[in-house]
Amino acid sequence: MQNKILVVSVPLFLTISLAFAQYEAVVFDYQHAYFNNGQPLKAESYLLFSGAIRSQVERVEISIFRARSKHEKPLYHNTWKRMYGNAEGTFSMTCNYKLRGNAEYDLVFDYFRPISDAEKDKLRTSLQEALDSYLQEAFTSSGRKVKLLISKKLVINDLNRIVEEGLADYRNDSETTFKGFSDILKRALKNLSGRRLRDSEAAHLNDDNSNRKENKMEGRAKLYENRLGDVKKLAYKELEQVLGTHLLIKEDTRSVSDYPTTSTIHVLSVNAGYGAVYLEGDTQDLTYATSPYIGLSFPLGNSAFSSRFWTNSAISLGTFTNNFKDANGNEISGPIFGRPYYLGYGYRLFRFVRFNAGAVFLEDKLPSSTSFLNSVQIKPFVGISAEINLWLGLGDKKR
Repeated sequence: MQNKILVVSVPLFLTISLAFAQYEAVVFDYQHAYFNNGQPLKAESYLLFSGAIRSQVERVEISIFRARSKHEKPLYHNTWKRMYGNAEGTFSMTCNYKLRGNAEYDLVFDYFRPISDAEKDKLRTSLQEALDSYLQEAFTSSGRKVKLLISKKLVINDLNRIVEEGLADYRNDSETTFKGFSDILKRALKNLSGRRLRDSEAAHLNDDNSNRKENKMEGRAKLYENRLGDVKKLAYKELEQVLGTHLLIKEDTRSVSDYPTTSTIHVLSVNAGYGAVYLEGDTQDLTYATSPYIGLSFPLGNSAFSSRFWTNSAISLGTFTNNFKDANGNEISGPIFGRPYYLGYGYRLFRFVRFNAGAVFLEDKLPSSTSFLNSVQIKPFVGISAEINLWLGLGDKKR
């Protein structure tokens, strides 16, 4: 039996180890508000955050923002939840967002604990009173009719905002969130708005069944409050879908501002290859020239953030080492520098091999060329080159 357990455990351990091998371990020091004893965060890598927590904490959230931003929408957000039976004093969660090198970020850690019954009752009362107050201001009874003082859409939006703001610092295990009041409440608001307050319906609400004017007015007032109360009860019922869950309250927040990342190397690539340039003619009478060329490549993407296509793509700029000759043996060079030069697109086929295609700038040296504009030509070319990284660490920001 032990041998079987060992056979199963070893591959499982290796699988878990490999799965987390791509993550850089980051330990958060709450007291000093830094990571890994003050070291910069690893750039262009997935991170695995961990840190100490109190035993009462059941949830930790991390939010990453651009440094010195308004913190309205995080670049990345993740949550750790304490599993049943876990009494450890640490949290651990991944960050599947690669940080830019030579940059700074703001990181916010929020800590949540379960709320007590008294705290939940206080929250319920606070939200109900806020909804009550708003609905009392939104409706009025004028004579025999109920009137809504603002649009129904605005009422719903305001009611939703009251609840969302009131629950902003609360979470629950089931991830049940308040998604706004339902169409049922919307219809109830619509039905109440403009509804008549009939004396026949209000009569049984009055202790004095006489037909005196003041008694009728009192009955209509009670009828209005009853109908408005029905709308309030409906709102309370929908609110209870969230309040009835196992709620957690944010008990603490720890922010780290302007935290640096590691410096990343910058690579300038040099190309040396062989290319062919179309000069003139068609498929039956084609004139072209060939020559070695050298140049530089400027990548369009970073492998840490871009797709393979953009990572392998680059803008290439360089010069052919030789001048060309046309079909009549006339020399063709390039403008300004005296050699043909090119600008084009390059795609890396293999690790050190790049395909290039683009435009070559030529200058015809015929005596008939009377001006610079008339003598300059732009022709297409293709080529294959070997590529090596020439400079490393160009422009690093030292920390």
